[in-house]
Amino acid sequence: MLRRLLCAIMVVVGLLAHSNTFAADEANKLELPPKIEVENGAAQLQLPISLTNAVTITGFQCDLYLPDGFTIMTDEYGDYLVDVARTTTKRHSLATRDMPDGAIRIVLSSMTNATFSGNSGAVLNIMIAVGKDVAAGSYDVNLKNVVLTDPNATRYPSADVSGTIVVKGSEVVVSEDVRLELSQEITREKGVSKFQMPILLSNKEDITGFQCDLYLPGGFSVAKDEYDDYMIDVSRTTTKRHSIATRDMPDGALRIVLSSMTNATFSGNSGAVLSVTISVNSNTEAGNYTVGLKNIVLTNPSATRYTSADVTGLFVIKEQPVTITARNLTMVYGDDVPSLTYNTEGAELKGVPLLSCDVTSSSPVGVYPITVSKGTVENEEVTYVNGVLTITQAPLTVSAGNYTKKQYDPMPEFSLSYTGFKNNETKDVFEKQATVSCEADEDSAPGEYAVSVSGAEARNYIIQYVAGKLTVTEPDSYTLTYMVDGEVYQSFTIKYRDSIVPLETPSKEGYTFSGWSEIPSTMPAKDVVVTGSFTINSYKISYVLDGEVYTTGTLEYGAKIIPPVITGLEDYTIWEDVPETMPACDITIYGKAKDIIDSITLVFSKDKGDVYDLNGRKLSASKKGINIIRMNDGTTRKMLHR
Repeated sequence: MLRRLLCAIMVVVGLLAHSNTFAADEANKLELPPKIEVENGAAQLQLPISLTNAVTITGFQCDLYLPDGFTIMTDEYGDYLVDVARTTTKRHSLATRDMPDGAIRIVLSSMTNATFSGNSGAVLNIMIAVGKDVAAGSYDVNLKNVVLTDPNATRYPSADVSGTIVVKGSEVVVSEDVRLELSQEITREKGVSKFQMPILLSNKEDITGFQCDLYLPGGFSVAKDEYDDYMIDVSRTTTKRHSIATRDMPDGALRIVLSSMTNATFSGNSGAVLSVTISVNSNTEAGNYTVGLKNIVLTNPSATRYTSADVTGLFVIKEQPVTITARNLTMVYGDDVPSLTYNTEGAELKGVPLLSCDVTSSSPVGVYPITVSKGTVENEEVTYVNGVLTITQAPLTVSAGNYTKKQYDPMPEFSLSYTGFKNNETKDVFEKQATVSCEADEDSAPGEYAVSVSGAEARNYIIQYVAGKLTVTEPDSYTLTYMVDGEVYQSFTIKYRDSIVPLETPSKEGYTFSGWSEIPSTMPAKDVVVTGSFTINSYKISYVLDGEVYTTGTLEYGAKIIPPVITGLEDYTIWEDVPETMPACDITIYGKAKDIIDSITLVFSKDKGDVYDLNGRKLSASKKGINIIRMNDGTTRKMLHR
């Protein structure tokens, strides 16, 4: 609008600047139709302004005076609906101004000094809205202060011109074949702020436009956009072919006028032609509300007017629904049952729903329904959504434990321990008992061996296993003692079941070893005493006297050797090299007696004397063996009598 006003100002300033003289010429002038007829009740009409020009004309201005009840229609931007003809809007621009005397000044100019085509015909088509209360009759339309310009800025004044709008009192046709309709029912939830209401056209013949008065119930209004225009969209056509005009009526209705400057018709024969955005007050309660259309008039391309009966529709505002959803829950088998809770969506919940679930702490693993029902809920539009309570397996730990044994000891009895049983349960609830395994056996060497546990199965438990260990220690050691003749010979500490290697047989000069008592092949689990003994040996001792065996016998090793005494020769050394004790071997002891005997015998033969035995008995003659001779000289001698 501002742009057009600036252009108009430039044109006016240009006109005044180029010339101050007017060339009067009736051959160049603006004209109005002598008469325009319109049916009574018509909402609009088209007013052409024609240009008759003998010379080329580039622009003009005029003041348009309309009778009461008639106004220039405006578009959605608030601009007057005035179309330029015999040129293009790119070559000519239009500016308007409301004058103090009620006129509307129209300035049509060209920034490029473009001229209008031809020498006659309409240069402007103006859409005029006809007031509802305009009665049938004739109404004057005037153009004043008309000035035209040519490319040389010559100004051509034109006399004031007038025309007549005749509002005819034609009859309105009543037909059920052409009518407006409303939806029987539009249902929305409480709290909605806006919704669309269609106005439908049912037409068995072409319709170019209509008017109607929209009556809305309290709490409802037609929404407005950011430009403060009512939010009404046209369908079954385009806004380029049909335009909307609205007026707030004294009785509270909103008059809607839908018209076409080009006499365009709506497409099709049924369906919505308008979509009205309805705004709902936030405090509007739930209920049924009646909406109506009255004063309905429709027109066809021949300007025939059709009236349609008043129509009504229904706005149904429902209580906003509320959805109550039981929350899905999870619990571990054996735990306390969790509190049942719920979520709501939608309207404010009035009351408390009832939730139930047939579950206890001893209920087995599984999925159980949580049922939600009315309880004390007062809301009418309620949807109940059940949930589930899932009982999961409880964690249970089976531990193998730790054990210790000595090598070669029997394997221990493995005793499992359990942590996590619920409801005073024991391993008896297992469908399959756990088994224990260990790589070690009785003979396994010292070290640590894993004790594994596995295989348990229980419906209500998820089982974890904790392995243990078996520690095998060195076996016990025992003492192996060798005793010889009651005295410790040697002593050893030997581990249980280690091999025993017997000691070599001991030796001792002059003795014979008896051998060891029974010796086990491996060390038993006790001390072992092995015994042995020496037996003194006896060896042969021979006495050889003068080359002949005198006597033989045996004598223990180490025994004192006492040579035999020969009667009568006790005082003589007969035996030679006699050991003090018996050695560890047979021995022969040699002796000499002949020389002594011979000496004794010789003495006896020379010096007579008496003969006695060794006991001192006097003998008549010597006997074999040793005899005692008392010599005559009083001495005694021994004599061996062989």
